[in-house]
Amino acid sequence: MSGAGRMALGDKHDRESVVPALKARGYEVQEFGQALLTDEVRARLRTRTSLIRWLPDHAVMVPASDARLGLIDSKTCTRQNNGTTNHALEFRSILGAQVTRVPTWYVCSDLRVISSSYLFTALRFVEQLIQQAWPCCDSCMTIFRTGSNELQIADDLPEHCPDHMERKRFGIARGSGTPFVRFPKTWCQDMNSVFPALPAPVR
Repeated sequence: MSGAGRMALGDKHDRESVVPALKARGYEVQEFGQALLTDEVRARLRTRTSLIRWLPDHAVMVPASDARLGLIDSKTCTRQNNGTTNHALEFRSILGAQVTRVPTWYVCSDLRVISSSYLFTALRFVEQLIQQAWPCCDSCMTIFRTGSNELQIADDLPEHCPDHMERKRFGIARGSGTPFVRFPKTWCQDMNSVFPALPAPVR
C-alpha cells in the first residue's frame, strides 16, 4: 500500500473509530501534530528525518479538569499484518512520541492501545520482550537499542532500511521501507483500561 493509501486508511480509522470511541467515553479530543500540517508541509517533511513528521495526530483531555493531557496516534493494520498476531510500527513514530514528553498511546485497528513509553522501554531494555519483536533488520534494531537519546537514534537510523528495500526489490516485502518493528498484539491493552468512561458532568 502506498504512503497516501496508508494515510487515508489512518484518517478513516481516526474519524470513524478512535475519535468517536474516546468522545463516547467523555473525553475531549483535539487535533495535534501531523493533523495540523498542510499537505505541502507534510510532503516536504517526507524528505527529512525530522521527528515532526511522526508527531501524534490528536490530544486527549478530561474536560474541565486539571492540566492532564495525553496524545493519541491511530495505527491501522495493513493487509500484510491484518491477519497476523503482530502490529507494525515505525521506529521514528515511537521516537517522535517520546520527545514530546507527553504520555502517548497508539490506538490500533481493534481499538486496543499501547503506550509509546512501554514500547520504547521494552524494545531497548527488556531482553525477554525484545526476543518477541521482529524488526525490519538487526542493524536498525541495534541502532534503536544502543542510541543515547531519541534524537541521536533518529539521526542514526537510515531513511530506508537497506535489508527491507532489498526484499522489496525481489517482491517479498511491501511498505515504505522506513525502519520499523513488529510486536505482538498481546502487548496491547483494552481501551477501557486506559481510557475508562468518565462520569457524566453534574448539571
